[in-house]
Amino acid sequence: MITLFPSTPLRALRRIALTGAVMSLLLCSNTFASSLPLLAPSALKGHWQLTDTEGKIAACDVELSDERIESTNAYRFTASSQCLQPLALTELPVAWRPTPDGMTLTNADGSRVAFLALTAPKRYEVMNHGGKPRFVLTPR
Repeated sequence: MITLFPSTPLRALRRIALTGAVMSLLLCSNTFASSLPLLAPSALKGHWQLTDTEGKIAACDVELSDERIESTNAYRFTASSQCLQPLALTELPVAWRPTPDGMTLTNADGSRVAFLALTAPKRYEVMNHGGKPRFVLTPR
């Protein structure tokens, strides 16, 4: 039997493999280039306001400090228990730390109590299980 194009399937396979390798490199380089920056605590320290998205609860004051609390590997967080009660947290946070995509509130041993998602510059939201914002933290 005579074949007119004996190497065509092999060439096609090589071309597909090469295209896949090039696409993988391009996708990886875009992923690394678009990573979010980690903000310094000093950029976020100050007085903030916690509000519920439905406007049913009065806004309350929160203070983010850049004073490090060694046992938590985070920074001092101050808010009244009355202010934080509507969040229904398992325990009250004493510290906070920035993350590239938001902010983590921690307890005295550094364990996460809550996560606030960064949704816009200096706008952090506590989401419900369905992904809708329940509370918003913004500078005062």
